[in-house]
Parts: sequence; structure tokens; C-alpha cells
Amino acid sequence: MAEAVRKIHTVTTKVTPPFGDEFQIAATLPLEKPIFNASNRIPITIHLSKTGTNTELGCYVYTILDKRSGRTHQTLLNNSNETLVDMTKKIGALLSKKYHVPTYVSVSGNWSLEDLLATIKSVVAFINESY
Repeated sequence: MAEAVRKIHTVTTKVTPPFGDEFQIAATLPLEKPIFNASNRIPITIHLSKTGTNTELGCYVYTILDKRSGRTHQTLLNNSNETLVDMTKKIGALLSKKYHVPTYVSVSGNWSLEDLLATIKSVVAFINESY
């Protein structure tokens, strides 16, 4: 029987952005960095939490990129407050457009839209360092 080929890896870390509170990132990423205009089928899965791993699931969004139009399409998999939904959708859309893959993004804890810029920068830097 052939051995299964491992195509993903899971990484976690705590991040302290210059502005904002510390948060934890847990990510499942393709082993190889997605290639522009290739058929990248392995999704990026990101969980962001300010309260650690033992917390209720907050907002959870699935995002895909339409390569022909450059638009993203999203499905809300778990609802939360409006601020958390907006933030999760924005992170999912940005990651899908940047890496050309489907994304699953979940965010738990007390977040505000003021956290968004520092969070996105930290997440993108974390993903880039993981490749």
C-alpha cells in the first residue's frame, strides 16, 4: 500500500502586534506556497483567538476566489456579532486574493475593527514566514 503524501502542515504561534493585544494563530497551510494562476486546491485554514485554544468558536467564514473576475465569494459557517463577521470576512477575502486559494478563517474573542490592520499584517507575515 502506498504511503499517503502529506501536503499540509499545521503551525501555531502567539503574536503581539505593535498596536493591540496579543493573540494566538493556529494555521493549516499547504506545504508549498500557492502559485499565481495555478490550480491551488488546498485551502489555508486560520484560527485567530485572543483567549487561547480552549474557547468557543466565534465567527467562521469560507472564502473562494473567482480567478476570472478576481472577486471573492463567501459563506458564513458560524455567525457572531457584526464586528467579528466583518473582520473575518475581510481577512478571508484578503488571504484568498493574496494566496489564490480557498480559505477558512475563524476569529474568537473580543476584537474590534481597530485591531484589523495590525492583525492582517501579523497574519500575512506569519504565513509568509511559514513557507
